[in-house]
Amino acid sequence: MESDILDLLVEAGDGYKRRIKVVNQQDRASSAGMFRSGDVFKRNLENPEFLPLFKSMNLNKCNFQKVATVQIDSKSAPSNSVATKIMLPFGLLAEGSGNALFMYYGEDNFLEKIERAFNSSMPQSDKDHDLDVLGVLNRMPTFDPFLLRDIFETENIDADTAYSEVSDEDFNFVRSGIIGDFNVIVTKTLEQIGETSGKAAAWDLTVSAAAERLFKAMWYLDDLEALEPLARALGVNNEDTKEYFYAWKGLLFYVHGHSGSFASLEEDLAIAAKLANSDGRGDRTVVDDQVSSILKEKYKMQRFFEAYSAAFKDAFVEQKDTIGFVRILTNAKSLFWTVGTIIGRLDTYTAYFNQARESSRNRITAEDMRAFLRNMAVPSS
Repeated sequence: MESDILDLLVEAGDGYKRRIKVVNQQDRASSAGMFRSGDVFKRNLENPEFLPLFKSMNLNKCNFQKVATVQIDSKSAPSNSVATKIMLPFGLLAEGSGNALFMYYGEDNFLEKIERAFNSSMPQSDKDHDLDVLGVLNRMPTFDPFLLRDIFETENIDADTAYSEVSDEDFNFVRSGIIGDFNVIVTKTLEQIGETSGKAAAWDLTVSAAAERLFKAMWYLDDLEALEPLARALGVNNEDTKEYFYAWKGLLFYVHGHSGSFASLEEDLAIAAKLANSDGRGDRTVVDDQVSSILKEKYKMQRFFEAYSAAFKDAFVEQKDTIGFVRILTNAKSLFWTVGTIIGRLDTYTAYFNQARESSRNRITAEDMRAFLRNMAVPSS
């Protein structure tokens, strides 16, 4: 029975692969939930032109994972909605057993533990660099290749392109959607600012030049003075401006980069539920509830994408009102994390099912599937 159901899972996956290329999770540098920077470093040890992410050899060997806190049972994990798990291939920084050594960014005595990863002869500037990079990785709700490449550019982090593994074609395709929204938003914002405060004219620039400057500031986040009028119009505090606009851009990436993602999830979960119930030892109601909780996350993501599209259309296409769109923009920071958390979890489900298809069909049992669903189901609030 289990073998027959796994045949269905493999068959469903083959059909899905014909529509969208599935990349082997073990070979890909990053996905929404995982950043295998340590694996990238090891693969390029003999490459003299490779540019490591960290100055510390120990940190260069680490992989990183985004973990929703509902899955965390460690008392040392921070209380954020998503924690950054640093996975260590050695017993230098954290307690553990076997190869499952890890620590969380920001946990108790974090800086003292990280200090052990630094060579005693490392200059303080190199230590500061590595701490900054760790902080940047922690600020990201997911490790999507686009977001990694973008934040490395924005934060002037010199790292090899192998870490992001996103082609110029794919990067520009996603960026084009964001640019389209930016252009519309910038034009509308300048019109409103000019009408209400005359600020655009006070810049002593033409509207066109002001739009170009504001657009570049929004994309590269290197001209906070240009962002100030827009930030003020949206009620953003000056000290939060850069973080806010980064979240805004990231949120637009999710809208344009993930609107068609996870198309096979319903089919995968239906087959997974059959497998979990196939030996008669599990509670069918519990399995159904777990599957339902996972599907609710996908539907929540889809509802947000639909709400964004509707709000954008009302504000800029039909010019009805901007209330809905401004509400989304002013909540960009929290929405960036909320949507990113959901995408990270959905990516975890998809990776598991892809792995099931690639594995021997006898390796995943009904008990294995029940354990996976139990660990990944979202507790009811």
